[in-house]
Amino acid sequence: MREKLVLLACLTTAFVSGMLTVPGTAFAADETFAPINAIPVPTMQACPSATLVCNPDGGLGSFDISFVDPFAGVYLLSDRSNAAVDVVDIHNDLTVARQLTGCGLAPCPKASPNRFVGNIGSGISGPNGVISANDQKEVWAGDGNSTLKVLDLKTGILLHNIPLVDPVTLKAGKKRADELCEDPKNHLVLIANDKDGFISFVSTSTYKQVDAIKFDGNDTTHNAHGIKATNGIEQCQWNPRTGNFYLNIPEVNGPGDDSVPGAVLVINPVSRQITQTFPIPVAACAGPAGMAIGPDPQIILGCSVGSIIIDEGNGDKINSFTFRSDELWYNFGDNQYFLAGDVLGVVDAASATADAGATTSTHSVAVEPFSNHVYTPINNAAPLTNLCHGANASIANADGCILVYGATGKDDKCAERGAPVLAFDPDGPHFLRIEDCHRERDRDHDR
Repeated sequence: MREKLVLLACLTTAFVSGMLTVPGTAFAADETFAPINAIPVPTMQACPSATLVCNPDGGLGSFDISFVDPFAGVYLLSDRSNAAVDVVDIHNDLTVARQLTGCGLAPCPKASPNRFVGNIGSGISGPNGVISANDQKEVWAGDGNSTLKVLDLKTGILLHNIPLVDPVTLKAGKKRADELCEDPKNHLVLIANDKDGFISFVSTSTYKQVDAIKFDGNDTTHNAHGIKATNGIEQCQWNPRTGNFYLNIPEVNGPGDDSVPGAVLVINPVSRQITQTFPIPVAACAGPAGMAIGPDPQIILGCSVGSIIIDEGNGDKINSFTFRSDELWYNFGDNQYFLAGDVLGVVDAASATADAGATTSTHSVAVEPFSNHVYTPINNAAPLTNLCHGANASIANADGCILVYGATGKDDKCAERGAPVLAFDPDGPHFLRIEDCHRERDRDHDR
């Protein structure tokens, strides 16, 4: 993710794009959200090597992507402080159930190559991007040494350590493997080496890198149109409606400061050809970074300046917002987007308008759709760590935590936790609805 948003949570008490942010108030939307719990993060005492900047005093320091898999029942956080993926059982939200390091249930030697590289500096730290894949059985996470680690979700054992090779030099990348997304239909993961300037396509069947694109302006085999990624490569998503990957390039052929337009690339996962390029205007969205697929035809982008919803078919702007954000999440449980940046913004997907913003955010967010619980990590250097202690008195103010927001009030949708999935369509899963909930909602609408 963008380094400028990584280090500190931001305390914001201001009007942002028509949104009132007031200390102690979470959101003012159809639903209201407030902290209901804070999950402490244990410290990994054994460090992979003596060169690591470890976290012996506890708390949550550096982290990157969050991910919720509601069907596996887990929240995942790439925890650079402890060189591990933190796993939370979303059915109790009490503790980090386990930390996946690549060593499984056995102690890990300090110099073990199975361990994540850890927090040793910008561009060479891990884990970074994280997802569950292969029918929720595995965790895939980018590491700081240009490898993609595949771990067993239950045991944490390292199953595969996949080197990502630069297609120009034909050598392993020198820096981190970052954000990633899965196409389950074609059994493919796309992952970006953001600072090395290339993306890789990795088979979830063979666990091998099957193709790669270098965004140096010279690629002629993937219809890259002379695209040079001059300020990194950011988040991707697979869109089940179109069957394509969508990829954020923060800046195309610029000086490296997001002052010229970035682009969203549409990539066919079978041919690995770039089929469309959507320029993203700087005025609405400088440096597109985060991405979430919303309801048809929406895709929302978080940017170093601004945020924007675009049309997946042609890239046209549907709406834009002034607050900046990094990681984004679309929650089909209440049909809302959550944007982590200066504030934790909430955007109603039905109207494509901003609902509100909270005072608390860092740059990472994920939402569980049955309970509508919102998870955002708060690091131990942030000015808002008192919220961790306020939601869980066992956590010291300076420790940081994974903060959990709960929803109350009206709900755009009613989905029961653990309800059976009835069907899938391009807009996402349809869940068994609770009739009492529908009747209550209808009564509210009639008042």
